[in-house]
Amino acid sequence: MAFVTYAFTGETTDRGFLSQEEEPYRVSGTEAAEASCVNDLQLTVMVVAIFAAILFASRYSGAVFVVRIHEGRAKAVRGTITPAFLATIEQLCAEHGIRSGEVRGVAQGRRISLCFSRGLPLGFCQPLRNWWAMSGWSARSTRA
Repeated sequence: MAFVTYAFTGETTDRGFLSQEEEPYRVSGTEAAEASCVNDLQLTVMVVAIFAAILFASRYSGAVFVVRIHEGRAKAVRGTITPAFLATIEQLCAEHGIRSGEVRGVAQGRRISLCFSRGLPLGFCQPLRNWWAMSGWSARSTRA
């Protein structure tokens, strides 16, 4: 059984009733449902797009530098990195057989903390943190 919705066109009077000249036209239940689905689809696409934009913008927020590891080679994709730091990352990748991952330097006050992607083992992360504690640099002051 299909539901039928009446849609009215035209002006309303002061009392809110339709004028007598206007004729209602019929909208079947499937047409109303299709219109509702289009609106739901548009809303879903907008929500997903906004969520993706927020996720993309927040991915590198606060990161002073980003080093991406691809096939065991370290490459700076954001910020300025010393060649010694890149060489240390590549050496540790060779020792631990790491093919891919990401190392981020995140500013926390005047310090830079290292953050690692999930797949990197502790045997890789801790020696790099130790190197960073001895040879790393601090974040620039945000005060003018």
